[in-house]
Amino acid sequence: GKDGVKGTGKKYEAYRLLYNESSYATGQANLDAYKADGLEEYEIIATLDFKTSEICREQDSKHYPVSEAVTGVNFPPFHVNCRTTTAPYMEGITTGKGTRMARDPVTGKSVRVEKQTYQQWHAGLASRMGEDRLAKAEKMVQNETGDLRQYKKYRAVLGKDAPKSFASFQDLKYNKSKDY
Repeated sequence: GKDGVKGTGKKYEAYRLLYNESSYATGQANLDAYKADGLEEYEIIATLDFKTSEICREQDSKHYPVSEAVTGVNFPPFHVNCRTTTAPYMEGITTGKGTRMARDPVTGKSVRVEKQTYQQWHAGLASRMGEDRLAKAEKMVQNETGDLRQYKKYRAVLGKDAPKSFASFQDLKYNKSKDY
């Protein structure tokens, strides 16, 4: 994969173990700090992009008592390779107006957006892009690893008749299905 660790094998397994243990340890350190600081509640912060899991999409922006935190239930990590994190939550202080980062599905770049839940962010994209275009963009991101394997196989078989780039292959597959 493009990050050098996706797929199978010992290198990926070592990465996965390290990432997941690190995520767990970081979460527990944050929880310990919340308790030490006397914080009563924490807020779930999921990544605003199409790779975010369903459970993390649902948990995003919810807040819970620190005393009731249970890893995998109402405190991250929620699953293997979880990118969701937490932040202190204090009514009136950490709530209200503000911004957060999101992944622009068209450019692939990080952008600052108004503070909102994952569902609000997704609904805003749907209204701007249209449901069909949004669904295709989301599917392209979620299927990237499998599509890249498929593209490499097609290139090996088709040679110079294959699409010139992975991006053009995905465009053909998702946006020009009749030509595909």
